[in-house]
Amino acid sequence: MVKNLNPTPLVSVLMPTYNGGDYVTTAVHSILTQTFADFELIIIDDSSSDGTIDVLKEIVDPRIQLIFKPVNSGLIDTLNLGLKVAKGKYILRMDQDDISIQNRLEVQLDFMESNPDVVVCGAGYQIIDSNSFFRPSCQHGQLLLDLIDFCPFAHPTIIMRADFLKNHNISYNSSYINAEDYKIWTDISHVGRMANLPNILLKYRIHESQMSSRGAIQQMVMSKKISLEHLNFLSGNNEYVDYYLNGSIKNVSDLKKYLDVELSIKDYFTKNSINADSIIFNNRSRKYFQNVLSNDNFSLMLFIDRIPLLLQIFNTIGGLFIIKYFIKSIIFWKPVSK
Repeated sequence: MVKNLNPTPLVSVLMPTYNGGDYVTTAVHSILTQTFADFELIIIDDSSSDGTIDVLKEIVDPRIQLIFKPVNSGLIDTLNLGLKVAKGKYILRMDQDDISIQNRLEVQLDFMESNPDVVVCGAGYQIIDSNSFFRPSCQHGQLLLDLIDFCPFAHPTIIMRADFLKNHNISYNSSYINAEDYKIWTDISHVGRMANLPNILLKYRIHESQMSSRGAIQQMVMSKKISLEHLNFLSGNNEYVDYYLNGSIKNVSDLKKYLDVELSIKDYFTKNSINADSIIFNNRSRKYFQNVLSNDNFSLMLFIDRIPLLLQIFNTIGGLFIIKYFIKSIIFWKPVSK
């Protein structure tokens, strides 16, 4: 049992709760039993109505700071309140229904202390009661490109530098409800370096009542907005961003516009001393082109029309994919309008 609470803990663990009584005890204990002990656990309850507050009051540990909000004001307000009251050098996120691996804090803290240029770091996770794992991209350059297409961080695996957020006035943005985490990572990526650890440091729970299952439509709309904003930033507001983002590659002319955006992004990488290895871009382009062609209206006429484009991107998508595309063009022949 920990006897005293350090008034200036190295890590502030931020856990928002709302109607999480079924799982919150397990989540809290997975933090309290960490191999690293110099932390405060800030639990902010957003006016739960299911007895979560009573459950939390039964957990006694001097490192816990309980904050009960009398009126429900949403996750973003709760998270930003946590950022304001946190005393630690680092802020580590934790959700009310997940389980942190016992050495999670120790592993992530060691990494952050050894890599002072990194300002935010996530990790891999395992889905509870399954053999499914999330193993993220790890390097800053790859993460910058990933952020164009999706959110490459698992929010409850994150550790961040508190001073960096304060110095750059970065917090969770209330204009991006249900995608506030995606938004804060792009904000951070524009002024600081990011990383993920390949280690599985969290067990992630999926269930119907969890916070992230709500507002799927709004989340999709917000995610597209964030993706476009991020791409505009990296490319210097290149006029052809739609060709890089929305599956608009139909011919060689379109491909040139796509490559123009890619060149703008590579220039940004070079100017900011970010690893611009061609493999990073080729991997993204291969997935993108294959996705565009896989959603095509297959026909032999269309395949013939696509030959100049296929020759241009042959080295990127590979001969095997083109053979499969040709076979589908014969099997799934459909009349198309040009």
